[in-house]
Amino acid sequence: GAESNIEFRIASAQKGYMDSSSNLFAFGSMRSPIFYDYNDTNYYVDPASTSSVNTVSFVSGASFGPYLQFNNQSNLRLQAGQQSGAIGISGYDFNGNWKFQLYGDSSGYGFLNGNWAGWDLLKSVSGNLYLNNQSTYYIGTNTIYYYRVYGTADIRSPIFYDNDNTSYYVDPAAGVSINVAGEIRAANNITAYYSDMRLKRDLGTIEQPLLKLKKLRGFYYEANETAQKLGYRPIREVGVSAQDVADVLPEIVKPAPIDEKYLTIHYERLVPLLIEAIKELNLKVERLEQGTT
Repeated sequence: GAESNIEFRIASAQKGYMDSSSNLFAFGSMRSPIFYDYNDTNYYVDPASTSSVNTVSFVSGASFGPYLQFNNQSNLRLQAGQQSGAIGISGYDFNGNWKFQLYGDSSGYGFLNGNWAGWDLLKSVSGNLYLNNQSTYYIGTNTIYYYRVYGTADIRSPIFYDNDNTSYYVDPAAGVSINVAGEIRAANNITAYYSDMRLKRDLGTIEQPLLKLKKLRGFYYEANETAQKLGYRPIREVGVSAQDVADVLPEIVKPAPIDEKYLTIHYERLVPLLIEAIKELNLKVERLEQGTT
């Protein structure tokens, strides 16, 4: 060999050499209990036990490749092996089936399905946290979007809004706690307010109930064009006029939820008026009967 190299031979066959820069080359395996750094014994490779190194790199190709590094802050650095910036750590079962991948690229990072069907969990660079392949659920900076929520314990919020219209909401602590656009249906009784006389101060019986009832008219109707623009369907219904009721029982007339410039009534509170009107009518019938006997 060159005069600057020191060769190692067995018989006449060269087995290795050391060059002028003190680099040692072997044509076969090199074996030792421990391989130390040449000028710092704090770094070494002990194949049968624990090794202490600054960086471990796995390089493939001249310009890119996988890169694994443990630095002196005890952090694990994974460097992309492609120019796209994507990198993943995959998990396989005993039979070699791909089960999951911790994956990251320029759009975000998270857990992929094992067969690349989509994201199980994705944290995007925009700040949103997605579940179920980025479609069904996500948590944003000030928003939680979901298809369905199940809870075995309390689910709490100051206000629960409709997902795309904040005009409709449930505010449990407010005076007006539920505002909805559609129907409210229940398969059983709805119990509300109070009727216990121990909670009431009697202010007197409804006066002239029959006269008041005669001022009301029950009629059939359907939503007109104005009501249809507000979202109501033109179906045949039965009811009374809130304006007529306001003349005789203003206490049961309230602003309509759809728009406070319109009126609605508490229909169930017409019952006391009906009771007193029937009693007044019955008294007249009794007097007539007494006059004919």
